[in-house]
Amino acid sequence: MTLAGQEIQANLRRFVKRWTSYAGSEKAEAQTFLNELFACYGTDRQAAGVHFEENQPRPDGGRGFLDALWPGHCLIEMKRPAEAARLPAHRQQPLDYWRDSADAASDRPAVDYVVLCAFARFE
Repeated sequence: MTLAGQEIQANLRRFVKRWTSYAGSEKAEAQTFLNELFACYGTDRQAAGVHFEENQPRPDGGRGFLDALWPGHCLIEMKRPAEAARLPAHRQQPLDYWRDSADAASDRPAVDYVVLCAFARFE
């Protein structure tokens, strides 16, 4: 569904009002937060092909879970609101996921954008 600019702005104002005071955990509300954010723009997250908890390799050889991956567009790594002032300390994790989002074997490039979010703060 395509929304007009004024409708998107109104949706975003309601979204900000709803989430401004959220102080809980990442795990409890990250997916709800992202579903509602996509909806502000008239985008159904599932229909757009956005995947939650995408299994990704880590530099130490282990596996991690990327909070949201929109193939060909962006990846989103969420942190709890209490981490908002410390987002710079968390940058390496989504950058590692970004590097690993490319797949030379299938000729898939890395996503265009990396978003690091602590609910009230985005980078």
